[in-house]
Amino acid sequence: MKIEKELLQSQVFFHPEDVRIYLWIAGHAAVKDGVVLGHRVLKKGQFVQSISKIRENLWFYSGNKKDEYSNSRIQRSIKRLEKAGLLMTEKFKHGYVFTVREARDPQPLDVTGNEGEEADTEKHENRADIFLPSRLESGLGERCDRVENKKKIVKKVEKEKKKTLTTLTNTMADRLTLITEHFLVRRGGSFSLSPVDQMALEKISLHEMTVDELKAFMDEQFEKVKVHEPNATIHSPKYLLKALERRESPGVRIDKLDEMLERLEESLKDYDN
Repeated sequence: MKIEKELLQSQVFFHPEDVRIYLWIAGHAAVKDGVVLGHRVLKKGQFVQSISKIRENLWFYSGNKKDEYSNSRIQRSIKRLEKAGLLMTEKFKHGYVFTVREARDPQPLDVTGNEGEEADTEKHENRADIFLPSRLESGLGERCDRVENKKKIVKKVEKEKKKTLTTLTNTMADRLTLITEHFLVRRGGSFSLSPVDQMALEKISLHEMTVDELKAFMDEQFEKVKVHEPNATIHSPKYLLKALERRESPGVRIDKLDEMLERLEESLKDYDN
């Protein structure tokens, strides 16, 4: 894990519970968008936990007996972590949604243990210290140069990718997250999804319609099943996927309507003649 130097230099570091809670949350945070946990769809870096669960998981030895942090001590710790900018929290009925700030990469050092000439003082203050005895080995400088060149190439490629992606209003992860949240809310009841259900939602999110159009389509299907039974619902997104596959795209319907109007116009011409 990447630990920022500012964590070690802040008052947070001198409260053992702060460090333990931060490491626990950072170590369990979602590594990608769209992770479903209970009734929540988490984004990258998020983790849901209650105060009671934090107490239970972070017990410690006090002498020869086990002990736990008090609720108030944990809440004070969370406030300090939030004030230090290491976490963002959203409180809800049964606990918190934690969002971990992504740690910055430490700046590279040269073979003497000092930063390169181009690094400024601000970067030096924000990076984590790295102690690598192997840097004194012969030939390490050349290897470091090759690594730096590769990093520059990777950064250039990533920059080009970002330029291309800026033209898209929704990433695939965002689309999947929005579609999944909408389905879970409309279905009600359990918020868990089977692997088959998750795959069906992924296929739905890949459809050519916009997110708003897909939501409207899902609402339409949910209302249809309530016509004869007000409390009825759609339990699996596979039902929606099949209905979507049977549904013609707007472009196809317009083309068919144009063809029908052309045939009608030709028939009227023949009738006039």
